[in-house]
Amino acid sequence: TVYRAGTSSTIDWRNVTEQADTVYCLELVEHMEYPAELLQGVAGLAKRRLVIGTPRHGLIPFRLHRGEHLWDFTEDELRDLLSPYGKVGEFIPAGVECCVVAVDK
Repeated sequence: TVYRAGTSSTIDWRNVTEQADTVYCLELVEHMEYPAELLQGVAGLAKRRLVIGTPRHGLIPFRLHRGEHLWDFTEDELRDLLSPYGKVGEFIPAGVECCVVAVDK
């Protein structure tokens, strides 16, 4: 599901065709059965930068057991998934549980 900027309405990301300079994908990739498919799709929507936010590895393993998250990515795993789409930046802590990384095309 994609939230269009400035609204609370959602759309299916696979139906989006217009590009944006920067695309944010926050707190989503860890829920996807096929994260590479999501990343390929949203990377195609970004003209210049893709920003990904996900929980930091190992901080919330209980969510894996409850089925809330399907993945608990290490930085290396996430870097490998993102590297086909551009230069992967540094992982930046965002709050207690999350990290954010930008991919510049």
